[in-house]
Amino acid sequence: MKNIKSLVIILSLILMFSSCSTTSMYYWGPVSFSDNTTGYEKSTYNYYKYQSPESICNMIETYRDIMIKCEANERMIPPGICADFGYILLNPENATYFDEYATKSQKRSMDGIVFSEYGKELLEKEIELYPESRQFIEPILKRMSSENKED
Repeated sequence: MKNIKSLVIILSLILMFSSCSTTSMYYWGPVSFSDNTTGYEKSTYNYYKYQSPESICNMIETYRDIMIKCEANERMIPPGICADFGYILLNPENATYFDEYATKSQKRSMDGIVFSEYGKELLEKEIELYPESRQFIEPILKRMSSENKED
């Protein structure tokens, strides 16, 4: 009986510690050990809380970091990242904020990237990675192409 209790305790501990794993199918940015949040969670929270040019620049940097690290480590880009990042880049106001308020390292991370072109590529990539997103993204792409024809 004592052996069974010991075995149950050991198995319970193994299950408890194995369920606390922080590995994920997706990379959401670096994890902060102080509050166990990802870079994505922090930058998204700050973006919505402050709505400042600096928070937009940080959000762009976070998205770019996620994209680069996922591609470098051959990991799947999280759902919605390409769509959200693309949509942010398509807003001309955000490009202006980035030019004016981004730090040097943030500007280096986006060096040579034309926001509107890369934004459209990202929206198309979201459809490629997650076909179920087509119904949400195609109207945005159609609206963009009709606006470009009017210009």
